[in-house]
Amino acid sequence: MNATEIGNAAGIVWRILDEGNKLPFHSLRDKTNLSDSILYSAIGWLFREGKIEVEHNSLTHEDVYFLPYCNMYY
Repeated sequence: MNATEIGNAAGIVWRILDEGNKLPFHSLRDKTNLSDSILYSAIGWLFREGKIEVEHNSLTHEDVYFLPYCNMYY
């Protein structure tokens, strides 16, 4: 795994989330066909760049959702 591969995977993830999707990890994995390790790396890349947010299900505290970052203060 290298930075180019992770960056390309981050682009794939971003395009899916930027369509307005709010998805849990397993759905992202299914839509991207990326391995868990590459997908986790891509999520970390996007999170570090401030492009995605992480949201926990407040009812079950089990599901984690990834969604595009929305800055309300443009």
